Amino acid sequence: MSQHPVRWVAGEVWKCGNREHRDLAVMVSFQISRPASLYFLLVMTGVESQENVNVRYTLHSICALRGSTVTMGCSFRYRIFSNVKKVFWSKEESSVAVLNEASDLALDPEYRDRVRYSRGTPRDCSLTLSNVTEQDQRMYYATILMTPERRLQGRGGVDLSVTGLQVEMVPESVVEGGEVTLTCKSSCSLTDTPMFTWYKNGRDLYSFYKSNLLHLPRVSQGDEGSYSCAVQGQSYRSPAVTLHVHYPSKSVSVSVRPSGEIVEGRPVILTCSSDANPPVEDYTWYKGTTLLRTGKIYFISRASSDDNGEYKCEARNRYGEKYSDGVVLNVLYPPKSISLSVRPSGEIVEGHPVTLTCSSDANPPVETYTWYKGTTLLRTGENYIISRASSEDSGEYKCEARNRYGEKYSDGVVLNILYPPKTVSESISPSAKISCEDSGEYKCKSSNKYGEKYSKVTLQVLYAPKSVSVSIRSSGEIVEGSVVTLTCSSNANPPVETYTWYKVNESSPVGSGQSYSFTLSSNSSGWFYCVAQNKYGSQSAAAVPLTSSMSFSSGHNFSYITVCIAVGVGLCGVGVLTAGLFCMRRTMRKRNVARRQDGGTHAEDVLYTSLEPMTRTPNDVYSTLATGPDPRPPEDTYAALKPQTISSDYSTLTAARKHH
Repeated sequence: MSQHPVRWVAGEVWKCGNREHRDLAVMVSFQISRPASLYFLLVMTGVESQENVNVRYTLHSICALRGSTVTMGCSFRYRIFSNVKKVFWSKEESSVAVLNEASDLALDPEYRDRVRYSRGTPRDCSLTLSNVTEQDQRMYYATILMTPERRLQGRGGVDLSVTGLQVEMVPESVVEGGEVTLTCKSSCSLTDTPMFTWYKNGRDLYSFYKSNLLHLPRVSQGDEGSYSCAVQGQSYRSPAVTLHVHYPSKSVSVSVRPSGEIVEGRPVILTCSSDANPPVEDYTWYKGTTLLRTGKIYFISRASSDDNGEYKCEARNRYGEKYSDGVVLNVLYPPKSISLSVRPSGEIVEGHPVTLTCSSDANPPVETYTWYKGTTLLRTGENYIISRASSEDSGEYKCEARNRYGEKYSDGVVLNILYPPKTVSESISPSAKISCEDSGEYKCKSSNKYGEKYSKVTLQVLYAPKSVSVSIRSSGEIVEGSVVTLTCSSNANPPVETYTWYKVNESSPVGSGQSYSFTLSSNSSGWFYCVAQNKYGSQSAAAVPLTSSMSFSSGHNFSYITVCIAVGVGLCGVGVLTAGLFCMRRTMRKRNVARRQDGGTHAEDVLYTSLEPMTRTPNDVYSTLATGPDPRPPEDTYAALKPQTISSDYSTLTAARKHH
């Protein structure tokens, strides 16, 4: 090798040609210059001449990670005649006077378990120090022991720095959507160019990312956590630093207690929750679009149907706000506000359809509607339909609404069915005087604005038999021995119940039935008459003569018979007229007495009253006309003329015998 002048200054590194060689292997050598006039001999007591031994350090400065193992590379070169006894390291730069084996790191309690000398080759003087800490930071020197008196320490030594790791985050506060850079830093530049491993919440984050820089270009909430770094292959990790991502409110939700059914009258609690950083500053409650109040909790002490609806809350912090989804509050309650509607809403005319509808506010909805007319249960269902209304449907209706939480009745609604007159009935006043001529069919008309109706009644005047007469029938000329049939005819209502035949001047009847037949003889000759009777009285016919001396043919009217019949009819007419006058006289007497007592007209004077709707009072709906028996005792209006009962006012008429 070429030789150059060497200048050494204590405390400095060796320089050759004014160029620093700290990061290069340094050859320490000594050589004596021989000026022409003088030789300088450097003699150091107890130290081997540097011309015989050369010590070289691989690095003069090492930065090691805390807890790691460091190797300080060293090699030496010596001449063939040099005898190296031992190589060791010391942590002090010592003078020759104090340089001895006691300064060996392997003998130092702080190092001896961590020091290992490498003698892989005869010239290897490397030191391996494990589990380094900050207390191990210092200069270390290699020492070559030739003989007890000859020792050599390599100049300059190795400067060991020990560092930990620290994560630096820029910026320290980040808003969601922003960017952040994390740097794994050490107090010195690690000698080897290491690869790094990043951890999030203790787990390997980016195994493929080996740089000491971790860049998050668009931060989200998912990036929040604790980050640390380590040198790959080393167990030491940096202290963790926490990344806090600031973001507005999100995941806003509303919870309801109780979580099941909410029954009217019970308390309800609504709670608003949100994920936000920093935490939510304000909660605001809304029902629909109506602002209710602020606070995390909305409390309803007694729930009612008015509380039904959609609720939501707004959560806000300084970075923004967000609304929760709506939560529908469904308060359950029994039926209320029950109403009954009628269609049509105006007049309801008979024959038209009518629909009654029951409505109710209930939750859950009404399960059963029940209809009543008065106290009578009609049917179930929301609607009650009358297909054709009639007067029988008039009355008060109400409905009952029921669900599983209770029931309630509606107010009553009166149904008033309008209809034309119907069920028109007549009555015959028993106090009126009537005669058989009044019998017949009578009709009355009743009308209103919805129509009219006629009613018919047949008046049957009941009376005792009248116009009783006897007719004679024979198969030939009436002579003695002929068979003669007498027939009794009468006008009566009800019809004659019994016919009885009499012979004048005989008290016992000679026959019965409407017809009486016998053989004419001298014993059977005489005057015959019949008596017709029903439950209202009886009347006798005029007597007719039948003698054996009569000679006429049936169907021919002889003058004698004609005269007799005429005389009989005349007598009957006189009797009837006399009886009528007598009755009228007595009736007038009664009426005069009644007028004096009542001071007005008696009802008997009014025989018939015309039924006219326009003359009725509002309360006179319709009078039922009903016929019935006259309670008064029958008057002697018509008296049966019996010869034996006729008063002395009338003389018995006998037919005079025709003189031949």
